[in-house]
Amino acid sequence: MSLFMSDAIDKIDNLDRLYEALIKRKHWKRLNPVVIRRILDNANGDIVKARRFRMISELYDCVEKNYIEIAKDNDIRMSMDLISVTLERLGAQIAQNLDAFPEGSEKKERAIAYAEMAYSSSILCNPLMLGSYAGLAFFYAAIGETALSMKTFEEYDLAEKRLLEKDDKELSHYDKALKESLPEMKAKLNEFRAALK
Repeated sequence: MSLFMSDAIDKIDNLDRLYEALIKRKHWKRLNPVVIRRILDNANGDIVKARRFRMISELYDCVEKNYIEIAKDNDIRMSMDLISVTLERLGAQIAQNLDAFPEGSEKKERAIAYAEMAYSSSILCNPLMLGSYAGLAFFYAAIGETALSMKTFEEYDLAEKRLLEKDDKELSHYDKALKESLPEMKAKLNEFRAALK
């Protein structure tokens, strides 16, 4: 855990206090506070998830470079979806560049941790973001963590079930599009999962 401790904000142990700190923090204060509140609410009391979302967002300057522009839209759900997509792409980018670091090096260990944080934070922003579950599962498989990969696929299955059970009226535009593309996505995932067993 000490790998991630970098700032007094990381010692906050309560989501309400973290929210209060974020809405006053550089760049974060320019976001719609409702977006921040809803993302933190998705943590269901897990302060570690919320702190990691804050950390990965700041490490890669996502707040200033992406979230502020994204959150100008008054559609809260769409803002959260686009922040989720930003983090999913960040996770994929970090994962694709792991070979640039020597095996066993501290830089590689940090990159692995940051890729995992980006994917997990994407899911925090939108718990129905199936691409992030799949990306995280592929990532775990690529680094030799087969058990974690299979566990993440089980989480994917639960998220997919929740997505399919929701009435389209309850879904964001992004989630509706995801629901429509499920058959094609599922076929690809099933091939990969079969190879893991």
